[in-house]
Amino acid sequence: MRQRLLLEFVEERCKCADCAGEARERRNRKMGKGGGDFGARVQIRAHGGSCARTMRSLEDAIRAIGKTGLAFGAARLPRGKGLDVDFAQEKDGDRFVDELRRAGRAPLRVAAKTRKLVTHDPKANTVEYQKTILLEVPPISKWDLVVKEPRGGGAPALYLVSSVRREIRLDRVDKGDAEEVNGEQYFRKPFESCASADALIDVRVVDAASPLDDARVLVARHEGDAPIEADAPRLPLASRKAGAVVKAYDVESIVGADVKTSSRYVLVAPGGKRDVGDATTTASTVL
Repeated sequence: MRQRLLLEFVEERCKCADCAGEARERRNRKMGKGGGDFGARVQIRAHGGSCARTMRSLEDAIRAIGKTGLAFGAARLPRGKGLDVDFAQEKDGDRFVDELRRAGRAPLRVAAKTRKLVTHDPKANTVEYQKTILLEVPPISKWDLVVKEPRGGGAPALYLVSSVRREIRLDRVDKGDAEEVNGEQYFRKPFESCASADALIDVRVVDAASPLDDARVLVARHEGDAPIEADAPRLPLASRKAGAVVKAYDVESIVGADVKTSSRYVLVAPGGKRDVGDATTTASTVL
């Protein structure tokens, strides 16, 4: 007997186990931009900017965490924009965030947590996810110059960042007052740097402003310039003597006219071989 039948074939895309595994590895490498397969990724990003020197401090903390037995791979983004840290398991990513916060190298906040489905095998009842945690860091580094409203209110004032740890310590340029800003306060009312260490210039100490007060000195940028009085409490005594070279900000060249301050130069640190620059400029694997 012969009978004519109409058959409909449906083509389903499928791969053997080996090919599916290779495809997953290629996809993960593409997603991770070189990070390979990972179960969790912690993205450390500067909040709307970059802060190379603070990122380098976080790198030191990450290396210390690596010595505790927590396995991970890390890569640096260019120009202090951030770090990516990959883990094999989700729980390791959560543990890393707790350890990094405990290290206290910078104010941190968890801005977002996401999970993405990678593979699903209904027959074996297995599911693979990739978790991403976004950690935000204030784009502020030590020795940055910032403009912000004083804590008690009033017109914006000029501050020098003297320390970045769990809190950001700010020294007011014109009054000498200091205040500390923690992560919650910063992200509720953020502020940005108006100048970073790459804007520092060299000035030379001409003489002490007063024989009885070595916290104020006379400085000049070029030979023959009229000496200008400046505060020097952040400098060691050796840098307050005539002839010493000092790193400083020229306020008139970097700050807008809306900020009023009596200081032309903000003296930051001794000059010479002291490194206060931002050296991180290229992407690389750091750990």
